[in-house]
Amino acid sequence: MGAINADEYLHLLRSMRNFVAMLDTDGRVEFMNRASSGYTEGDIEGEFLWESPWFNRSDESKEEVKEAVEKALRGERTESEVTAFKKDGTPFPIIFNASPLRDDEGNIIGVVAEGKSITERKELEERLKETVEKLKASQEELSTPVTQIWEGILALPLIGVVDSYRAQRVMETLLNKIVETQSELVIIDVTGVASIDTEVASHIMKTVQAANLLGARCVLTGIRPEVAQTMIHLGLDFERFATKRDMQEGLKFGLEQMGYEIRRKDSDTQD
Repeated sequence: MGAINADEYLHLLRSMRNFVAMLDTDGRVEFMNRASSGYTEGDIEGEFLWESPWFNRSDESKEEVKEAVEKALRGERTESEVTAFKKDGTPFPIIFNASPLRDDEGNIIGVVAEGKSITERKELEERLKETVEKLKASQEELSTPVTQIWEGILALPLIGVVDSYRAQRVMETLLNKIVETQSELVIIDVTGVASIDTEVASHIMKTVQAANLLGARCVLTGIRPEVAQTMIHLGLDFERFATKRDMQEGLKFGLEQMGYEIRRKDSDTQD
């Protein structure tokens, strides 16, 4: 197979999908393929690459491309993410490479610049980011399940490990739900909580106080002995909220506080 001559090489460059340009030692374009941007060779040839329509619509892009070309002229190879522009002004992200062009003796006689569009990759990254954000939101919603179990009554069953971040999210979610539903009573059940340290217990108390400020009374249910000891060591005032054995007792207490009478249906038929 014979060596590729200059015309064949240029034809090969012109047919490439990626943007390719050859620059002189001043950084001016001597050759450029059309790629998919809509420019013809005459639109850019003779201009400094960073001042060409490919990049001159953005000061940041101009500066990044100029710096990359200058480094290539000093013998360095660079790669960076830059915003390029199609002929109609549409911006699109590219990976921009600049490499020194040398003669047979190793002298730098110009720069070879290449730009590869990463639009699809960016779109995929954005969709992935949105998916992750949605998953995070769903996870946080599941970790702070505030449910309206009766008109004016909310239930917040806490399960698993409650760290400071989750405790803060619990407070925010609960307070928003109180305002949204205009609830008068909140049952906070800690039966399924693995452990509560002093910081988390303090967060729970702040949640109770904040709920009170919004006009909602809190009932704490499912307190285990070790949790009760932690809260006592904190010097927390148990008189500021009610405590009940479990959520059932908490609901019964809440209904009674709201004026409901709790009794078995068959009691109405007894003399």
